[in-house]
This record gives sequence, structure tokens and C-alpha cells, in this order.
Amino acid sequence: MYLLCGAALVVLFAVQVDAREPEPPDPIRPQMLEADEAMHGNTPPATDDVAAAERLAQVHRALRDQMQRIIVGQDEVVEQLLISLFAGGHCILEGVPGLAKTMMISTLAQCMNLKFTRIQFTPDLMPSDITGTEVIAEDKATGQRAFKFLPGPVFANVILADEINRTPPKTQAAMRWSKAWR
Repeated sequence: MYLLCGAALVVLFAVQVDAREPEPPDPIRPQMLEADEAMHGNTPPATDDVAAAERLAQVHRALRDQMQRIIVGQDEVVEQLLISLFAGGHCILEGVPGLAKTMMISTLAQCMNLKFTRIQFTPDLMPSDITGTEVIAEDKATGQRAFKFLPGPVFANVILADEINRTPPKTQAAMRWSKAWR
């Protein structure tokens, strides 16, 4: 259930790392490539449990080291965030404003070269605002109209849902539906 209080953030992970096309490296933060190499390097998939555990430890260290270059003084939170990610779950980050919660999640997504979105939930937010909507698009060359789907922010690998308790139940239900649909 997504009923949270205060400055709570819900982080939803929908990571399918192997199913994506690699994006060009970010020129602003080239050091993030080290974590990306550790995750997506030319290492063949592990065939036994010991090798898989060693690979997980290697990826964990690389991600933690890269995140700690940006996020300073939050070692325990970074560690728990990575545990949540590797366990295949979601997490709730609570804290007063200014503790770099949003920066931490966006840095994690950037380290893993994943698409990140942040949704600020408000009382007037509608379900289509987060799931997407269909619009009529006109082809300028032919003049014909057709429906075109514009995806919402839930079509990302890492979603930061800020103050989800402030939104109406129908929007919370749309968030739960989109999570179940994936």
C-alpha cells in the first residue's frame, strides 16, 4: 500500500538491465562509467552460485563506490538502497528536506544507466498524468489524423514517487495498476 506520511519518497525499481540498448556516456560524469562497466562489462554470465555471488559483490562495490563520490555522509542509506535494489524490491526513504533523497535516487539510476523519473503527487494529479494518454496527432504531409500514445512517467526503470499520500485514491490505484502491469 502506498499510504505514506510527511516527506516520504517511494522508490520503485523496474530494472531489466539486459533488455535495453546502451546509451552514450554522460559527458558530465564520466566516472559513472566504471560502475556501468562493472555491471555491463564483457564478463560472461555466472553459471554457478559462487560465481554469481562474487559477481553480485563486485557490482555492489562498484555501485557503492560510484554513489559515494556524489552522495557524501549517507553510507548506511546507500547500502540499504542497494540491498533493496538487489533484492528486487521497492523502498521508502523518509527524512527531512535537504538530505539528498532525490539526488541519491537519480545518482543510482545514472550509475546504472537507467531512465529515472520523479513524480510529485498533488491533490489534483489525475491517473492519466502518470500512466500516459492518447492524443490525436496529425501527419503534416498527408493531413491524416491518428491516435498517438504519449507515455507517462511510470514508463521508466527507476521511479521516485514523492508524497504519494497527498494524491486521490484513484491516482494511487493507477500507480498500483501500472506496477502490477509491468
